[in-house]
Amino acid sequence: MSKVETFTAPETIETVALSDLYLSDLNPRQEVGEDGIALLADSLVMCGLIQNLSGLRDTDGKVAIVAGGRRLRALNIAVTERADLAQVPVKVTDKALLQTFEHGELIQRSHRC
Repeated sequence: MSKVETFTAPETIETVALSDLYLSDLNPRQEVGEDGIALLADSLVMCGLIQNLSGLRDTDGKVAIVAGGRRLRALNIAVTERADLAQVPVKVTDKALLQTFEHGELIQRSHRC
């Protein structure tokens, strides 16, 4: 049996205004299908946001989203029908950890059926 080592990253989940979020260049999904985003927006209207986004605060106080780019795009659509989606939970952390999150998210996605 192998030993799994874990660490706890210094992070904070903050509620951030949707208008203060933007897609980071570090986000792996720079191009996405509009049909999928529309379906995700419909789901957000019906169910709300289930998983927070992850990002990096910039020098202007805005947050660059590294993990959750599809959700960010869909939130911008869904907020027209559900105003409460204008306040978004975001895991805000430092740049090195965000690159780790980005890599980890891609690995998890590649192992899904």
